[in-house]
Formats: sequence, C-alpha cells, structure tokens
Amino acid sequence: MTAANLTTHELDSPPWLRVESTLMATARLLRVAFDARLAALMQHASQVGAEPEKLAERIRERAREAGEKPGYAAAEAFKRFQF
Repeated sequence: MTAANLTTHELDSPPWLRVESTLMATARLLRVAFDARLAALMQHASQVGAEPEKLAERIRERAREAGEKPGYAAAEAFKRFQF
C-alpha cells in the first residue's frame, strides 16, 4: 500500500498509520500546551522577574533534562509526596 492509496480520514487508514498519526498528533498538542503555558507565565512580571528569557530557557532546559532518562525530547518531572 502506498501513501497515494491512503484516504484522508485517519480511521480509514491502516492500523499502523492510525497509531503513528495519533502519537504525532499527541506530540504536537503537548508542544502547543507547553508553549502556551510558558507564554502565559511570561505575562506575569511578578513571577518572571527582570529577565524573562533566562527563566524561559531554564524551564526549557529542565524539561529537556526530565526527558533524557525516559528518552523524550522534553518532559515534566513531578514529585509525589505521601503523608
């Protein structure tokens, strides 16, 4: 089966392509959400200080570091506390 034979609707595609398409769509949505969250944070001068780009780079760097171990380009790290 060639790409020319595939339909434009995801559900009409072969199963392997549906999974690939879903994963790529999820990755795009995560990137958009990360960028939107960062942009929203940059609107709060009291939280970002005088150098917002330095803060943004630190946040991106921490996301890259959190993604290294599981093998992702970026991730968020959470700590769970049980009392």
